[in-house]
Amino acid sequence: MPRSTAMRLCSQPSRTKSQAGTSRPHNAPHGRFLALSLHEHVGLRIAEQRAGYSRCTLTVAPHHFNGAGVVHGGVIFTLADTGMGAALIPMLHEGERCATVEIKINYFKPVLEGEMTCTTELVQRAKSLAWLESGVRVDGALVARASGTYAVIRRASGGS
Repeated sequence: MPRSTAMRLCSQPSRTKSQAGTSRPHNAPHGRFLALSLHEHVGLRIAEQRAGYSRCTLTVAPHHFNGAGVVHGGVIFTLADTGMGAALIPMLHEGERCATVEIKINYFKPVLEGEMTCTTELVQRAKSLAWLESGVRVDGALVARASGTYAVIRRASGGS
């Protein structure tokens, strides 16, 4: 199945050891080795994960800021997107994976410091689509809310 920028696959790929000893997903693009996952690079942690629910955290660091001196909206978006995938993955059946179709996010307050916590809940799961909602908070204050639609994709019988 070709991958596009419109749909990002959210599955937990198996990992192998590269010649340098770092682990990498089997599906690393064009044979390149990934030293860090996006989550590790950004500093995101999945604190709690179960079917239909997740809680992710991220402590604000200097590399999260944009030119205006606030946490970049893409960092908050990444937190929500990851939370949605984390809540959906435990619900997938054997041979299924999921992909982000679209996410709408509203930003309510700028984030300047602290720990962001994203809680996500499944709204509805159908055969080929799932809908989820996330809230991102800092010190209990709601800073963003997101709603997302994910495709549930059945892997072809021949592999990949």
